[in-house]
This record gives sequence, C-alpha cells and structure tokens, in this order.
Amino acid sequence: MSAHLFSPLAQRSVTFRNRVVMAPMCQYSAVDGVATDWHLAHLGSRAAGGVGAVIAEASAVLPNGRISPADLGIWNDDGIPTPSGQAGTGRGRRHPSRRRLSRYG
Repeated sequence: MSAHLFSPLAQRSVTFRNRVVMAPMCQYSAVDGVATDWHLAHLGSRAAGGVGAVIAEASAVLPNGRISPADLGIWNDDGIPTPSGQAGTGRGRRHPSRRRLSRYG
C-alpha cells in the first residue's frame, strides 16, 4: 500500500497540493467580526508551510450568533473576505481555502 498523504488531489476544478487540511480553530482575535493581521499571519503561515487546504475559523452570520465577541462574522461586507483565502494568495500563490459557518447563540 503506497502513501497518498502528500500526493496532489484533484476535486472538480480544484487541485490540492496534498491531502493535508488544516481544521478550523477559533482564534478569538477578530474586531467587530472582521479578520485582523493575526488571522492573516496565522493562516498564511500554515498555507506557506505546505498544507493542502486551510479552513478558517467559525464565522457567525449575525453578531448574536458568535461564540465570543472576538469571533469572525459575515453580517457586514467587511467580514466577508475569507482570511485564509487572503493569506494564501500572496506572492502569486493560489491556495484552496474555505470558511466554517457557526450557528451558536
């Protein structure tokens, strides 16, 4: 049996460089639901470090749906860009990223 963990994986129109995916982790560092430089540094370092895909932390649809006041949110346009997507596009890189929606509160 050969190991496929570090081999590319194609799923429809997206090709992941490997099969390692960083799970979402709450950072409790957002301001009014918007990602900060901390998010870009944290997720960007994982993307640059070689994971195949990054999933950003839970993002609330409404302010009262957050786990804490420092969680990401998409209730206004400023919070909509995916921080992991922003982090993974530097220096000509295109890195698959997604965001997890939260349903708390």
